[in-house]
Amino acid sequence: MNTLGYKECQDAVSVWTQNKGGLLFVKKIINPTYAFNFQNIKGLGENPNCHVYAGVDESGKFILIIVPLDKNGKEKEEKQGYQISALTALDESITLVERTTTETKTKLDTELNITKHWKEVDLPVYGEPNLAESVSAKDIEKWKDECYDWFEDMIETGKTDKIFRAFKVPVADLEVQEGKEVLGLFGFKNSTLYQMQIPILIFVEKTPENDWLMESRVNTRDWSHPNPPYGNKDDFSIFD
Repeated sequence: MNTLGYKECQDAVSVWTQNKGGLLFVKKIINPTYAFNFQNIKGLGENPNCHVYAGVDESGKFILIIVPLDKNGKEKEEKQGYQISALTALDESITLVERTTTETKTKLDTELNITKHWKEVDLPVYGEPNLAESVSAKDIEKWKDECYDWFEDMIETGKTDKIFRAFKVPVADLEVQEGKEVLGLFGFKNSTLYQMQIPILIFVEKTPENDWLMESRVNTRDWSHPNPPYGNKDDFSIFD
């Protein structure tokens, strides 16, 4: 996993924060069909959640920066740097899997189009997922189709202050066994509280069968919380 020092992270977050209100800038750095690849994420275990900041690195790539929290929920300073992942193209189609007594699969191509949806019945119980995989696939496809329209609407209606700068993410979504791979994808979810579409991050773990498992390993939240608009009692200020 790549890392960036504090100053480089601060600069990356600043570039995103200062320019997220420009549609041409957004279109230049965000391809709605791209994803984040996470491998060997470590050192996030003190708190069940972490903060994940959006940023733009020196090469102009859109990145996510992982900031661990202490047991009291305070953001931790990392002397060795912060783990990051860049938004990159998918090199193969992905199959999202929901496992209960019935195994449900949804296949998306490298452009995040849903190409197939099917069920395989009479399989052993593997666990009860918090996320319905068919809904998540639609959330992902919605981001692919409506990403730029959402940014344009936020900009034209004067709501750039509501465009995300970070996310609160369950640690269990990122930390997996060494050698395993986690894919992070953007999606859209409707918020009844804010009466608007909210960008979310959806994390899936690669299985030995090369499918992507839509399954939570512990009792965590269903989806990541973007800040803004969500603030709650969290302090998102380490890179200010």
